[in-house]
Amino acid sequence: MASSSPDEELKRLKDLFDEATRREARFRLDVAQDFLTRQTLAETQVKTLAERDAYIHQLHLEQLAAREALQAAHADVEIFTWMLQESEKVRNRLQGVEQSWSGRLSTPLRLLEKALKGSATFPRDLPSDDFVYHLHTSPFRIYREDKFTFRGWAFLRDGRKISAVRVRINEGIFPGRYGLREPEIVARHHLPADRPPPGFEIEFSTTPGRHWLRLEAQVETGEWRSILNMPIWRRAI
Repeated sequence: MASSSPDEELKRLKDLFDEATRREARFRLDVAQDFLTRQTLAETQVKTLAERDAYIHQLHLEQLAAREALQAAHADVEIFTWMLQESEKVRNRLQGVEQSWSGRLSTPLRLLEKALKGSATFPRDLPSDDFVYHLHTSPFRIYREDKFTFRGWAFLRDGRKISAVRVRINEGIFPGRYGLREPEIVARHHLPADRPPPGFEIEFSTTPGRHWLRLEAQVETGEWRSILNMPIWRRAI
């Protein structure tokens, strides 16, 4: 076998060197790509863990809030029970008074006084059936704070527009904001586009004791119509 010339041997060695260089470059590229892939995966896992930690923390806060709400509900039940017991005692005392001669003689006067006072403080008119409404923050509760924010949505069944809302408590008037966005309600009830959004927000304050709350809306004719009437009770802190 004839020996190769120096030029051929040099070319063969050069080809081997080039092949080794290409293999090394491919290896380095594969290592770099694998590193980037693992780094991206690690960052994704770190982000996922952070989101889960935040979600768990939020659940913990909601659990604490629910526990406090449950405790407040138990306290409200106790207060309602006490109020019923006191009302029963008052009713029994009144029955005893009414059975006496003095009670019988004073009954017509007391009934007249109750009718005159009750018509102003505790209105007997019922909410209109013309409204469709929902309350996000319910007034069916015992208030402990001096201020409360009433949120919800309402609209008229007959298509007339609502221009304003307000809360009346006894003789006090608390104007609110009407026209807040409620896209789900607009889509669900197919409300016309020329009608203001049905959301509202009203902040009102109360003094300790029993009060009469009336939620009202002003229709496009300027008339104020009653949506909801109910007694509320604010507990003295």
